[in-house]
Amino acid sequence: MSIFKKVIFNKSLGLAKKAHNATKREMWLSLKILFCITFVLWWVFYHYEHKAQPEVFGNCWQALAWTVTRYLDNLDGVVDKYPVTIIGKIVAVMLSIVAIGIVAIPAGLIGSGLTEAINEEKKENHLKELLNRLKKSFRRKQCRYTKYRTVPQLVSIVDIQAKQCIDTNDIIEAVKESKDFRLRNLATAQPLGSVVNDRLVVEHFPINTPYGCKVDRGSNVTIVSTSSVSEAGIGNFSWYLALYGGFNYVSKEVEVNPDEPFSYYNIADENGDPNIASFLGDIKAMQRSGKNWVVMLLSASGAEEPTYPSQLHWIHGAKRGDSGFADPNITVRDTVAYDNLYKACETMAQEKFGYKSDRQEYHSGSGKMNIGRHVDGGKGEVNAFTLRMAFEVTVWDDRRIAIAKEMALLMSRHLAGKELEESNDWKVKGIGYEM
Repeated sequence: MSIFKKVIFNKSLGLAKKAHNATKREMWLSLKILFCITFVLWWVFYHYEHKAQPEVFGNCWQALAWTVTRYLDNLDGVVDKYPVTIIGKIVAVMLSIVAIGIVAIPAGLIGSGLTEAINEEKKENHLKELLNRLKKSFRRKQCRYTKYRTVPQLVSIVDIQAKQCIDTNDIIEAVKESKDFRLRNLATAQPLGSVVNDRLVVEHFPINTPYGCKVDRGSNVTIVSTSSVSEAGIGNFSWYLALYGGFNYVSKEVEVNPDEPFSYYNIADENGDPNIASFLGDIKAMQRSGKNWVVMLLSASGAEEPTYPSQLHWIHGAKRGDSGFADPNITVRDTVAYDNLYKACETMAQEKFGYKSDRQEYHSGSGKMNIGRHVDGGKGEVNAFTLRMAFEVTVWDDRRIAIAKEMALLMSRHLAGKELEESNDWKVKGIGYEM
C-alpha cells in the first residue's frame, strides 16, 4: 500500500473511531429501545395469532422467528406466513415501521457522528494553526541594554490582531485550549488608587510539570516564583534571573481551581492542593550542598496594594518593621552573606536604575504559613528569603532584563560564590522558551 493510501486509510479509520466514540452511547440506547419494542410486539403477535392459527404459530419461537424476519426481508419462506387477526396485522405494520428505524436510526447516528468528527478535526486543525501563529507573536526580542534576546513578557491582543490577522474570539479560543498561554488584564499591575483602563494581553510561559515549570541546573541557589499564574510578568522576570545566574528554577504556572486559588506563598496545608507536594518536593530535592538558598520572587504595588516609597522589598522572616536578625524565627541562617547581598543590590538598584530598597519595612514574612518555613529539605543549612518587586520594575520598565542580569550577577557572587559568565545562548534568536 502506498504512503498516500495508508494516510487516507488511517485518516478514515480515525474518523470512524471518533464517530463511534461520539455516538456509541446513543447507538446503544437506540438498540435497547428497538429491542424492547420488538419484544413487546412479538409477545402481542404470538398471543393473538397463536389462538387464531395454532398450526402456523404453534409456539412462541415460531412467532419470534416471524417477527425477526420482518427485519430481514425474506428468510426461508417464514414471512410467507401471514397474520389473520386485526391485532396481528397491526403488529406487522408496526414491525415494518420499526424495520425502517433499525436501518435509519443507526445510519443517522453514524452520519451525525462522522459529521461531528469531521467538524472536530477541522476545529483541531484550526486551533493548531492559531496556536502556531500565536507562538510567532512571542518571537524573542533583543533587549537594547543587554543585547540579549528574550521572550516578550506580554503581548497585547491588539498587537496580535494587527500582526497575525487573528480576531479576538479566535485568540481567546486558542489561549483557552493551550497549555502555555494565558490572558492577563494589565489593570491589575497598577497600584491601588491609580486611574487605569483595562488592557487585555496574552502571556506565554514555560511548563514541564503539573504545577508549572522546574529547571534543575545543579546550583545551590533556587529561584522560586510562587505566583506566576496570578501576577503579570513575575514569571518571565524570574525565569531570566535564574537563567543568567545559572540557578535552579521552580514556578507555579497552573491553578488547579481558578475559582478557589490556593496560595503557594502562604501555605495553609501542604496537602491542600494536588500539586503543592510536588512543588515543595522539587525545591527540597535541589538542595544538595551544605548551604542552600531559596529565593522567592513576588510582585508588589499592584491592584490590591498602594504605592510604596521603595520598589524592592526584601523579606527574611521577621516581623514588619524589624530589619535586623535578632528574631530567632527568621528564615535566613547566613545573615552575613544575606546582608552583603542586600547592600550590594540596594546600591546597584539605586545607582543604575533609580530604585529604592527596604528590608522588612512594608511586608512581613513571620507567619507560620510562609513558604520559607516549608522548603527545608533536611540536607543542610537552608536560607530562604523573599524579594517583592513593584510591577513598576518587573512589567513597566523596559530595563527589566538588565535589572535581572545585574541581580543575577550579585546573587551569583554572594550566594553561589562565583562570578557570572555570559553565554552566547542568551543572544540566540528563536520563539518561546527553551528548557
